[in-house]
Amino acid sequence: QCPALLINARLSEKSFNGYAKLGVFARDSMASFAEIACQNQASQTRFAALGGQATLLGNLKFDLSAPADLADKQAQLSRRLGKRHFIVAASTHKGEEAILLTAYQRSTEQRLLVIAPRHPERSSEIVTLAGKNGIAARRYNNTDTLPADTQVLIVGWGSY
Repeated sequence: QCPALLINARLSEKSFNGYAKLGVFARDSMASFAEIACQNQASQTRFAALGGQATLLGNLKFDLSAPADLADKQAQLSRRLGKRHFIVAASTHKGEEAILLTAYQRSTEQRLLVIAPRHPERSSEIVTLAGKNGIAARRYNNTDTLPADTQVLIVGWGSY
């Protein structure tokens, strides 16, 4: 038999109250897990109150601290963008950029469109797609200046 684990678990107060009303059924359900690794202390307390073997694992998304040079990088990016207004489309998937570029072309407010694809290795493909549609696009490079005629900026992880 393979033990069941509940990883990255969280339990809101509202959900806890609902499960608590189920009594033995909730306790039996929680007891079926060999381990419940919780995101935060409140969830650990709630799962334990329902009869689960709950431990505090944490959540990398919230437990990581910002890089020491984050403020410097933000200031650098702000200087490069100047007073330009921009719209960010983050974590885009193949096919979504074509829709974004079409909408961008139809827009009367030509702000800088910043696209951060879910898979950064597709950046060149997106620049090519924009070019075929007559849109000036470029990949973000943190060493050069951003030309004023850039309409779409493609960024990848760690590029800011």
